[in-house]
Amino acid sequence: MGTTDRFSRAEVQRILGLSPKQLDYWDRLELVSARSDQGNRFYDFRDLIALRTVKQLIEQGIPATRLRRSLAALREKLSQVQAPLTELRVLSDGKDVIVEREGARLEPVTGQFVMNFETRHLDEEVQVISERGADEWFALALDYEADRANRKTWAEAIHAYENALRKDPRRTDALINCGTLYYEQGNFEKAAGCYRRAIECDPQSGLAHFNLGSVLEEIGPGATTHANASPPEQQNPPAAADVTCSVGISVYIQIY
Repeated sequence: MGTTDRFSRAEVQRILGLSPKQLDYWDRLELVSARSDQGNRFYDFRDLIALRTVKQLIEQGIPATRLRRSLAALREKLSQVQAPLTELRVLSDGKDVIVEREGARLEPVTGQFVMNFETRHLDEEVQVISERGADEWFALALDYEADRANRKTWAEAIHAYENALRKDPRRTDALINCGTLYYEQGNFEKAAGCYRRAIECDPQSGLAHFNLGSVLEEIGPGATTHANASPPEQQNPPAAADVTCSVGISVYIQIY
């Protein structure tokens, strides 16, 4: 699963029209739970399908607790099925949960043969998310950065900046902000890469020059060289840092 398949809690609420209490309650019942990666919680596309199914079943009169029992029974009877809400077609006859599998319909708890939800609309809504423009991704990144003290949101902010740059590779503000987050994480190589790209896009950016100089000073002598480390400033970091800082300060004064 790529990072572009991830949806924040707020996005899920907006796409499906759910409340925070609903998500929390369904999480406690183990109907659908958010995933976690390095402390960041998110949902993927399959989770959106499952959440939509849960919502529709409940709207059709199936209590969440009954749905929980039905899913537990399904997992017991069909051990090869790990995610019933997405792997099977789940329906309601207005009273019970019904599962459709290979053309046959089954009532999970009793096991008697007796769940079909259109996902096209959801597909369309998810497609809208994937088609966000650079400005929208940049704004989302700023939202993640709003609480700078919470480092858990930094990875999401970087992800959003990177998506903004996929839409607009020459977006200098996204490069600088992304570089700053890498810098604060101690990832000086990636920070320097962002600032170099910013300078390529806008050679007159005093802030990009200044920040690059600061990063090169942090890297210092003996910095690890990579295959793409051909620029002179990487071959001799300390001297390059001084030159870059000087250039940055000069340009910064001229512009600002």
